[in-house]
Formats: sequence, C-alpha cells, structure tokens
Amino acid sequence: SLVTCEESRDRDSLELPGGQAALLDAVADTAAKASTPLILVLIHGRPITFGGVNGTRLLERSSAALSCFRCGEQGGPALWDVLLGDANPSGHLTQAWPRAVGQVGGPYAAGALLRGKSHSYGFGEFPTYVDRPSTPLFPFGFGLSYSNHTLVGPLHVATAASAGKPSSSVARVSARVCAFGGPKGHAVVQLYAQDPAGGKLVRPYRRLVGFERLPVPGAAQAATSQQAEKGAPASSKAGDACAAISIEVDLMADLAYTDADLTRRVHDGTYQLFLGM
Repeated sequence: SLVTCEESRDRDSLELPGGQAALLDAVADTAAKASTPLILVLIHGRPITFGGVNGTRLLERSSAALSCFRCGEQGGPALWDVLLGDANPSGHLTQAWPRAVGQVGGPYAAGALLRGKSHSYGFGEFPTYVDRPSTPLFPFGFGLSYSNHTLVGPLHVATAASAGKPSSSVARVSARVCAFGGPKGHAVVQLYAQDPAGGKLVRPYRRLVGFERLPVPGAAQAATSQQAEKGAPASSKAGDACAAISIEVDLMADLAYTDADLTRRVHDGTYQLFLGM
C-alpha cells in the first residue's frame, strides 16, 4: 500500500505520490480531446509541487485548482458547494507555496539582507536559483474567489482611540473593497508593515500585522437593491458593490520586536504600511 503520511516521519519529495501524476496526465488528455474543463481538487496535508521548470506543469493541464488541505468530516459537502457555485471560497494561504522542494524553508517575511541580490519580487529582492524562478508558486496570503474584489482608494491612515490605550499608540487604516463582478462573498484584506532600516537585528522586509475578513455584496445584488430603492433601471457600476474596511494596528505591540538583549523595542523612523488582498 502507498503511505503518504505518517506520524513523526517525513517525505523527501513534495510531488504527487505513486501514479497520481500519470493518472492526472491521462485524465487531462481525455478532457482535452473532449474539450471538457478539468478541475483539480487537492486534498493534502502539505504543499504539492507540480513539476516543470516553473513548477506549473500539472496545473497548466487543468482549468482550475481547488486546494482544501485536510478538510475534515464535512469536507465533501463543502467541496460540493464550492464546485457547484453554491458557496464562494475566500481562503488564503498561511504559507508560501513552493515551486519545488528546494524552496522549502523560505519564510514569507524574508529578511532585508536578501535584498540587493539579483531578482526583484514584490516584497523585496531575493536571490535566484540557476534552474527555476526564485519566487514561490503562490505567495503567502494568496487566494482567489468567484468574485473580483479590488481595493478602492483613497487609503486613510490615522491615529485612533482604543480601549485602555492612548490614541497615539493605535493607527487605523481604512479603505473600501469593491466587487467588479461575481456573486456576493467575503474579501480578506491584509495589512503589512515595513520597518525602517538601522536596527541591531535583521528584520523582515515586510510582515503581516493585521487582516480583516468582511462580507462584500455581489455587483448584481447591489444593483438590484438600488433599483428597488430608487425605482430606477438596474445599474452594474462597481461602486454599487462596496464595503468599508478598517484595520487597527497597535504601534507598540504589532510593530515591536525582541532585541538581542531581550528588550521589546520599536525602531525610530518611518514605517510603511501596505494594504492588499
């Protein structure tokens, strides 16, 4: 029998075990001949690598991929709802998904010392491999849904009062999330901070300091609601389907780190905040 997981033991590869890759290729060949979409459903306890130089060979053979990790006793009904469109997925990765097993161990919050190498990638610059891209296949925080959610400006950052804390120690970042198509769903907005340079220890180039999951109406749903309220023809403007987002950052807790002398401290200087989905 094929053993893919066992307590206190590891695998030396992240590829699909046994003959699953060959089976997927055979099914993909049949689907291509019949012009039938192929959806890849992954039930797994670790990231899976898909082969090829870019780490995408098997993914490119399918029309879509749905990862549910260990989805539990109700995983079957949940998958059914998502595949039929009765549920709108909103999950996001809590780790970077590697292209190959050699990328394992690279944290999403890479240190600033890796900057200045040879490859530029969103959250900084990373050293490259000689045989494949150095970027992860899917970065930390990545996730898709059936809705096209987009952050809409302007972005507001202001100090805010919070229970038991002085207003000068709390920052509130606010914006709007709008649906530019698709059904109602949930958007997961992520807030990252970049420390100023000059500390005694190497700090992550950019790190997650807050996130918020909020419901966003679908574009068609919002247009129908406005039509009923105003007695006007339905509109499908993106602004009709928006929701406000506000994330608080405790400047002393969320931006602090433990120094070499075991003292919690916050760098002097200018911090940059980045909001994304």
